[in-house]
Amino acid sequence: METVKCRFCKKIIPKAQAYKVGAQTYYCDEECYKKQMDKNKYKSPRKKSDGTENLRRKLTDYIQELYINQGYDKHDIDWKLITAQIKNFMKDDSSITYGGIKYTLWYLVNIEDKNLFDSDNFNGSILNLVPTCYMKAKKYCEEMIKLKKEIEDFQFEDKVVTIHKSFDNIKKRKDLTFD
Repeated sequence: METVKCRFCKKIIPKAQAYKVGAQTYYCDEECYKKQMDKNKYKSPRKKSDGTENLRRKLTDYIQELYINQGYDKHDIDWKLITAQIKNFMKDDSSITYGGIKYTLWYLVNIEDKNLFDSDNFNGSILNLVPTCYMKAKKYCEEMIKLKKEIEDFQFEDKVVTIHKSFDNIKKRKDLTFD
């Protein structure tokens, strides 16, 4: 006897007694089917991703890491302010990306050795310096990519160099020894 699994309650039932919907979808009965449809009705529809979801996640994870390393609790981060700033940056200048913002923060911390939590720049968000330093960080990134490419493309020339050393001076010194 062939069995199938109900999509709603997950019970194993004989295929002959199952309520079939579609090509390979089975339920215990019509009641399980209706419950499943009600359940699906209240699910939020999946958003179509434009590929930036992962980059946004990496940016917010990096921002959270910076706050935690500074001693903040992750629940004390003002995400409304931060996400509003990110949205405004990207709205005001279409060349600004999530990856670019993350790189700019990395550049400020690791290359310029700035304390993003300094009271002059902080005002509740570490993103305050991003608009002014974005192009500088981008230029630095482009220079590093160019330098890396030049290093990869560099061809070493292996030349054999022969050095002839004369031993005449050593023989003359041996002859001049006093016994």
